[in-house]
Amino acid sequence: LQPEDLKAPDFLDSLSAFESDLFVVVAYSILPLEVLAIPPKGSVNLHTSLLPKYRGAAPIQWSVLNGDDFTGLTVFQLDFKMDHGPVLVRRQVPIEPGESSGQLFEKMIPAGQLAIADALSELSKPQPNFQEQDHSSATKAPKLFKEMGDINWHQNTDQLVAWINGLNPWPMAYTSLHSKVHRLNQALPWHGEEFNVKDPNPSQDPGTLAWGPSKELLIRTLDGWIEIHGIQPQGKKAQTGADLFNGLNEKFGQKFECQIDEETLVKIKKLQASTQV
Repeated sequence: LQPEDLKAPDFLDSLSAFESDLFVVVAYSILPLEVLAIPPKGSVNLHTSLLPKYRGAAPIQWSVLNGDDFTGLTVFQLDFKMDHGPVLVRRQVPIEPGESSGQLFEKMIPAGQLAIADALSELSKPQPNFQEQDHSSATKAPKLFKEMGDINWHQNTDQLVAWINGLNPWPMAYTSLHSKVHRLNQALPWHGEEFNVKDPNPSQDPGTLAWGPSKELLIRTLDGWIEIHGIQPQGKKAQTGADLFNGLNEKFGQKFECQIDEETLVKIKKLQASTQV
């Protein structure tokens, strides 16, 4: 069933015909009361955060964007508010260094299956153990938008690593070099002390390109360097740092530029503030 209108009588009749005791929902945080009223045991939803943290459309992405060490899964009973109902199951999931939102999503699939199984087991009891959420500590996980990907290099290393990885697979982090957009696939802090012998003392200006001993692609931040694992220049396929090194004909001292405007920066800061208590 793929209805355009969740309140359509034909759709409601089709749901009722299943004579289900319970609905298990994934990727719908709010259902109309007409749907919620059908199963006698209600409806439960699998949400990819530890509620009440990160209520909304992009909980996985914001957990990475904010540099969290862990996130989790919550199975809760749906009510008439977004990600608001009482909780049956919570399961913590670690976020590994350098892990992207896409990789975290894939890792959470089997964990989500186990969480749903645990929730169904709990619901089979005469008195399931529901726990009310602490609504006073709720935060949001708003949708991402494309312009969030334009990287401002005047930030510290941890912030930039989290931002680049959190935007993968969409909208993807990007930056400009010679007026051409380059998409950044994944990042890690660079802890090396030696640079490529052909450019041993790179500039300390944020956004400056440099190269590790094995042609690792490095970019200067406010307080250090990050290593980029995969970059896609405009109109080309994804490349390694060594590919870009060769393509630039070993020209050193170049800088990635940020084109983001002040209005967009303010919008991003407001969204990020809504994800925190």
